[in-house]
Amino acid sequence: IYEARVLAQLDSPGIVRVLSVFECNGTAYFSMDYVQGLPMDYLGEQQLLAGNCYSEAKLKGLLVHILQILDYLHKKGICHRDIKPGNILLTQEGAPVLIDFGASRRIESNHTQTVLATRGFSSPEQALGRKDMGPWSDLYSLGATFYSLLKGFAPPRGEERLINDTIQPLAASSSLSSNYSKNFLKTIDKALSPRVEDRYASAEAWMKDLRVEGGAVSTIQFSPRSSNQPVSVFSICLPYPLPALCRKGRNI
Repeated sequence: IYEARVLAQLDSPGIVRVLSVFECNGTAYFSMDYVQGLPMDYLGEQQLLAGNCYSEAKLKGLLVHILQILDYLHKKGICHRDIKPGNILLTQEGAPVLIDFGASRRIESNHTQTVLATRGFSSPEQALGRKDMGPWSDLYSLGATFYSLLKGFAPPRGEERLINDTIQPLAASSSLSSNYSKNFLKTIDKALSPRVEDRYASAEAWMKDLRVEGGAVSTIQFSPRSSNQPVSVFSICLPYPLPALCRKGRNI
């Protein structure tokens, strides 16, 4: 409930807005805005279909936007804990919106966390239910997200990489190095380090290494799916107005 109350107070265009928080039948619920957009993995799909790649300026712009969102979230004392392509929606203007806060937790919690892991995207410490989770855990997941965007597939499980890390660094890839700077790729490699101490401790530190100057950053524009393609509806709110049973719940 504490996390729900904090989320309801967040005010950022990059975070889905919580309209209300309530309890019903012994369960806490969020009522959230409907966000119209496409998940970030659609970018990878478009890239493969087009047979080309996004420019570094556009990918860096997208990364910086998401880092700014996470920086705001972490400074409010919350870790998302489920960063992955499907939980980052992009509006048609190219603006990212972070959704699905069902796994979010307070950063300062010193209790062993419930294991909620997404294969390839969750940090080793999260997958193992360790206590040393923090902003660096979300940043690992963001690194995995951009790894999947660049490579076309997710990295191996984080907990397996602690024992035997078989990943080739992005900065060592000749095909990627022909399109992206070593510095850009190295920042993603660092965020994706399996050991906590080798990673960025904050979104600010990652942005500093990206060497992004003040002012606007690039965005990725994309076309909606054609009419003959299946369309997914990304609704992350409960029915509104709420059903009669839930309206009896206690607002928080």
